[in-house]
Amino acid sequence: MTDEILEEMDCETTNAYFQAITMIEAQEMLKLFQVESFSQAKKEQKTKLFKKYKKLAYPNEISNNRVITTDELARIMSG
Repeated sequence: MTDEILEEMDCETTNAYFQAITMIEAQEMLKLFQVESFSQAKKEQKTKLFKKYKKLAYPNEISNNRVITTDELARIMSG
């Protein structure tokens, strides 16, 4: 992508690109965590780092993965 294209791009699109870059980098870090064992790190350190990058890599994912009923969903959607 050239500087000229970036200059012509609206602010919203530019922000979307930068947010996508953060997600892609975080997804890459998650893959590294899965490949490397980090044998020198304590388990809580590994877990903390993994959670941090998972949150960055998948920001739209529901964090608690709790199943909700249709009534709860309707209540949430109605505001």
